[in-house]
Amino acid sequence: MKKGYLYTGMFIAMMTGLLVYQYLINPPTNLVALHSSSDGIDVVVIDPPVTHEKTITWWQKSKPELINQLTQRGISRLTGRWYIWDYGEGYKPLGKEDRICFQDKPAPNNCLDKKVVMWIEESEEGNTRFTFEDAVYERNAAGKP
Repeated sequence: MKKGYLYTGMFIAMMTGLLVYQYLINPPTNLVALHSSSDGIDVVVIDPPVTHEKTITWWQKSKPELINQLTQRGISRLTGRWYIWDYGEGYKPLGKEDRICFQDKPAPNNCLDKKVVMWIEESEEGNTRFTFEDAVYERNAAGKP
């Protein structure tokens, strides 16, 4: 009888740990905004993925929906360079800090602290480069490294 309680307790502890990890330590990435400029498309997110691999996977899964949203807004230049920004503490005035400001958002609160998660460059041949602060990954048109 005591072994049954032990196994049940261990199972409950493991499931609780998994839920804590999934939602507190590694919460889902949420889209805040899309901005378009001559430099490319800026994607602002809350809770970006914690690893390079998860960030690239998130991008590959999210890209069709992002393109759909941009197309609905009449934005047709969808290739080239994409930037993924961490929303962090939210939009702020320009100030003296190193911030990126978005011209399609009304001032004064139209800037974010520069916390780039990743930027993506796509060639016309279909090759993609994923750049992080500390690494670069390249994939060919078939999605292979």
